[in-house]
Amino acid sequence: MGVPEVYAVVRPGNEPSLAVCRRLGMTPLGRMTRWYDVELEAFRLMAPVVVE
Repeated sequence: MGVPEVYAVVRPGNEPSLAVCRRLGMTPLGRMTRWYDVELEAFRLMAPVVVE
């Protein structure tokens, strides 16, 4: 879809959602309060690099 990266934020302890992030190969970024003014586990998935 042309999006270079996707973020996910998950409440700490929400094991089913944390498992989805891991299964998708998302990189854990640690706990942050950057979004929604509450401490959340943040993950990022980068688009694959296309070499031509």
